[in-house]
Amino acid sequence: MMALRMAGQHVVGRRGCACAFAHGCSIASGTHARSFSRSTSGSSASLVSWGASDGLGLGVGRSAADYPLYLPYFVDVGANKLPTKVAVGTNHAAAIIQDAIDATSSPQLFMTGLNTQRQLGSTTNDQMLTTFKASALPDDAVPRDVDCGRCHSVVVSDAGVFATGLNSLGQCGAGASLRTLPTWQRVYDGDVDDVVSVTCGLDHTLLLLKDGTVLVSGWTADGQTGLPGMTANAHTFTRIPGLEGVISVSAGADTTLFLTQALDDGAYTWGTGALGSHGHADNNHHPHAIVSTPTRLVCGRVLGAACGSEASILIVTPEGSQ
Repeated sequence: MMALRMAGQHVVGRRGCACAFAHGCSIASGTHARSFSRSTSGSSASLVSWGASDGLGLGVGRSAADYPLYLPYFVDVGANKLPTKVAVGTNHAAAIIQDAIDATSSPQLFMTGLNTQRQLGSTTNDQMLTTFKASALPDDAVPRDVDCGRCHSVVVSDAGVFATGLNSLGQCGAGASLRTLPTWQRVYDGDVDDVVSVTCGLDHTLLLLKDGTVLVSGWTADGQTGLPGMTANAHTFTRIPGLEGVISVSAGADTTLFLTQALDDGAYTWGTGALGSHGHADNNHHPHAIVSTPTRLVCGRVLGAACGSEASILIVTPEGSQ
């Protein structure tokens, strides 16, 4: 399965697209790519991007004067390369790319966009990259999941969970002493084999574990961590109490949404809701400003979910139906 994921808006599927705040990126098959008359040297899948990106995080190698891109534009990731996962932050992007010919080769991590907070994991002084470049993980780690926030990036690999970029709010989970991680650093001490996926909001990060529990780190001011009674930021990954059987996690700018194995149980959301993004309001339809702990949405049998920057959407059947 191929997946597309971006900070603030997550969609998972075989092939498709998803959007960050002002730009989008998609994985397209080679057949569809040819219909645009711009393909990537015969690879079986391509990256396509469009929209605005102040940090040139679309990876198409064009100058700032060329933005925004009003039509989809194919991104050159090299000949015979197969993108399998994409993540988009505010002004940077990441892609996990496999060799399309040699199935035994290990996938690699590629990054592009703004690098002012070292969110690309680069040890150089480059302030930005306009095309996708390989970003080596420590210990030759092989990436299997990635997501990006406002100014940070987190990777789940076979050798551990690594983060890079801004950590002033605890979003990397690396403790309170480091404001910025200048390159990839291990941030989770547990067994990486237990980590299913990583999800980033603007300034918070969530790890879904195999046992159906969720760990969170980052900004707490708007309740987005879901940690009860927590007023200070969470600077290391902390288990959210009371969560069991979680199978899917999404994050908006400052909200979080998850589904459980008991799909009839609905979805749970928390975080800031000034624009209604968490779906909880009083009887007069006035949204609760902040919901600080996971709170159920009663809306029928939930089959799927996605979080946007300030909005969310669920796939549901009527209450009680199968």
